[in-house]
Amino acid sequence: MIVKSRFKYSGFTPKAPARELNNARRSSYQELGEHFFDVNLPLRFTFYGVKLLGLQSRTTKYQRRKRKEKGHNLPFVWSGTTRARVLSSLTRIKAAATSNKSHVALTINAPALNLRASASSPNLREEITRVADREIGPLERVLLKAMETNFIKLEKAS
Repeated sequence: MIVKSRFKYSGFTPKAPARELNNARRSSYQELGEHFFDVNLPLRFTFYGVKLLGLQSRTTKYQRRKRKEKGHNLPFVWSGTTRARVLSSLTRIKAAATSNKSHVALTINAPALNLRASASSPNLREEITRVADREIGPLERVLLKAMETNFIKLEKAS
């Protein structure tokens, strides 16, 4: 399962060979992916994350059963295995950059979230990979700061 989002950078770009520019972009997107992994991904397992992402409410029957069997009602957590896998080093962050576009992909290794959604049950994969509107602004700021830092380093090295 891959988390995707798109940003457009229109700030300062130094005059440098394409390879070096792409390396600076790749490094910036890698920083963005690491920020998302460290800050945004753990929010998905909190009640604040449920409100932030506007997740579908679980049935009362399910919540009672979970509370009785597991002693908690944390979102996306039944036994804790999926949360541990998502927040572990099994999640890969891969950034790529070309002259036309750059992106970062977080590959989350959590097979339990690939269950087929029905009319009454939520699509867990879509819910965990959703990027909330309120998350986009801070993520853009992280990316812009990383781009400016990497481009300034590149310009000083030239």
